[in-house]
Amino acid sequence: MKLDITSIKPLRGILLGRLVKEDEITPGGIALPDSARYIKHEVTVVSFGESEPKNPWPTGLKAGDKLVINSYGGREIEFNRQAYIFVKHEELAAILT
Repeated sequence: MKLDITSIKPLRGILLGRLVKEDEITPGGIALPDSARYIKHEVTVVSFGESEPKNPWPTGLKAGDKLVINSYGGREIEFNRQAYIFVKHEELAAILT
């Protein structure tokens, strides 16, 4: 059985997001190593658990949406050389449109 990131189903009130990578070269011409290229506060939704009764997910939230999370929130994991993060509902700050 081959494990895929979409087969991970977060528990109630938790969201799984993929950390967004910055460009390899900054506008000033500085090359960034992989470890420095992730934007810690911007994620793309992969999946999320059921809503908690007192904290429903934003209306229309779906996989692929881009979100801003609190800077020091969540639990980071690496899966197939890609950085992901589990965040709680209260760590969400905004939906990017």
